[in-house]
Parts: sequence; C-alpha cells; structure tokens
Amino acid sequence: MVEWMRRRERRDLLAEVARLRESMNLPAFPDSTRAWLIQNTRILEQYIDLCRIWTRSIAREGGVVRARDRFMAENLAWIQARHPDTKIAVWAHNNHIEDFPGRMGGHLKKRFGEEYLTIGFALGEGTYSADRRLTSDHRLRPPVPDSYESIFSLLEGDLFLVDLKRIKEERRDELKWFDRRCPFGGNIGALETERRFHSARLTRDFDYLIFIRNSTASRLLPK
Repeated sequence: MVEWMRRRERRDLLAEVARLRESMNLPAFPDSTRAWLIQNTRILEQYIDLCRIWTRSIAREGGVVRARDRFMAENLAWIQARHPDTKIAVWAHNNHIEDFPGRMGGHLKKRFGEEYLTIGFALGEGTYSADRRLTSDHRLRPPVPDSYESIFSLLEGDLFLVDLKRIKEERRDELKWFDRRCPFGGNIGALETERRFHSARLTRDFDYLIFIRNSTASRLLPK
C-alpha cells in the first residue's frame, strides 16, 4: 500500500538505498546473489517514487496506477532477462494484463511483441472475494444488456476459451461485433466495486478470453 512520505524522508531513504547498492559491489557476494540484491534496491526506489507521485495532484489522474504498471513491467522484464529460455505466466487483474498504453500489458507488448500473449477473464454470475484478507464473499452484479457477458451467457458451456487472436486475423463478418465497444464486466479486483462494467473492445485488449459462467469466491488454504 502506497503511503504519504515527506520529501526529506524520501531523500534520506534514496541516499540509504544508494549506500546499500554500493556495499553490494563487495567480492563477498556471488554474481547471482548480487544481481538479486541490487534488483531489490531497485524495488525500494520504485516504492519511494510511488510515494512521491502519491503526494502530488497527479495521483488523482491515475499517476500512481500508471507508475505501478510501468514498474511491474520493468520487474518482469528483469526476471525474463535472467531466464531468457523460460516461459513466464503472470496472474494479475484484467486491467494490468490488457494490451493498452500505460498498462503493464502495454509495456510488455511493446517490449516483447508477439511473444507476449494476453488472456483476460470474464464472469457470468456467482460470488467473488474482495477484501485484503480474501475472507468476504460478494455477489457479482448481473450482466448488463448488450454486454459481452450477456452474450457469452447465451452460449453453451460453463467454461470456455474465446480465441480473440484468431477472430482478429480472420475478420469474419458474423464476428465483427467482437471488434466494437461493449460493456465488459472484467473490472473486479481485490476490493468490492460498484462499477463492474466499463466500455471495452476485447479484440484490442486481449488475445484470448476465458469465460466462467458460475464463479465461486476463493478460499484460503488451511495452515
């Protein structure tokens, strides 16, 4: 959670991070260990920068969200660079995954091109968890008319994959409605929201979409 931080506190912390990074150049650290330690100091810098943005009016315009997405993409790119022959699966909110300028997905698409595939989720009805401890169940608001979810609910199957990438490539007349803006209810995350649906164009945002007809709230594993 981003918290307010005074300018002097940020300056002092950045100076401390710089000292930490300098101390990691000692030969006592193996190269692999040193790389991870330095990356962790970079994450501290990112957090301090988020605190800086939070104190400015730009935060009301989504500045924190854009910076957070940029940092997430930066950190994923760092991991991928250390494991270039490994596939990486990233689980996040639809809004982070989607290929949209300023989002994590937009940054990753720009960096990795066709190697980055976006998979979104859409839900029909049921419940979901939405608090910090994931212990509260909330009921999904029903699909609004003419939404993607309302159309998917008319199809057979409780769980299916929509190949949006193929739809974009084939451009068949009967599937053109996928390429128009419709209400999309994928705006569900860690907190309960009154605004489940927003206008979206799925063929622009995702390569694939998984539709789950009946959602059940998550359950914590026993300790």
